[in-house]
Formats: sequence, C-alpha cells, structure tokens
Amino acid sequence: MKPTAFKREVLASADKTLVRQIVGDADIRKLPKQSVDMAFNAVSEIAKGRNTRATTGDAQRLNMGMTSIASLNKQNAEFWANRKG
Repeated sequence: MKPTAFKREVLASADKTLVRQIVGDADIRKLPKQSVDMAFNAVSEIAKGRNTRATTGDAQRLNMGMTSIASLNKQNAEFWANRKG
C-alpha cells in the first residue's frame, strides 16, 4: 500500500470530529496528496497532544465539598490568631 493511500485510510477511520476540524466536509478520497499529508500530520499531532496531555494542578485537587462561610471565617481566624510575626 502506498503511503498516501495508507494516510487516506487512517483519516477515513479516525475520529470524525477531529478530522472534520482539519479538512471540513471535504471528501478524503478526493483530496490531493499535499492536502492528505497536511491533514494526516495535523490530525496525528492533535491526537498525540490529546492523548499525552498532562493534568493540571486544579485537576489533581480532591473535591473537599462545600465549605460554609462561617467555617471559612473560623479557619481564617484560627490561622491569623496563631500566626507569629
């Protein structure tokens, strides 16, 4: 199988929404070789980024539940009362 034919087959079987972001509604089988190469590289880079994305600090925090204003005020008062300096 030729490389361009392989790339067309991969694009045809890839995530449709991802491919549509790159080529729109164009028929992959009718795209010129340069467009197939560009679309293949773009889709593979987007997919790679999505699959290897690192989690952010916010995503790693545990959900501590709702904290009431009174509870926050109490915690802040204790913090500032015990602070030295």
